Amino acid sequence: MYVSEISIPVQVISPTKNPGDLNTATTLQEFHDVGSGLFDPLVEIIRVGMEYLPAQGDQTSDKLYFAWGTAFSGGGNTRVYAIAYVV
Repeated sequence: MYVSEISIPVQVISPTKNPGDLNTATTLQEFHDVGSGLFDPLVEIIRVGMEYLPAQGDQTSDKLYFAWGTAFSGGGNTRVYAIAYVV
């Protein structure tokens, strides 16, 4: 449940397949715990999704949407939890 922002370097093709020729991502913002203690992975099935979308409506920049949640159904009762972050 940690999230960090990283750079995405320009792609490089290494003709000799040498990993040293490739660009490396760098950390722009350190990891932050954004969901510790929300779900119990031993009891619930955690679902995660991420999507990059161009600016919508009044937004002035593109956004990265990150969400996770879980659904537990049993005995006729259904609990659904979901958390979403926009970066």
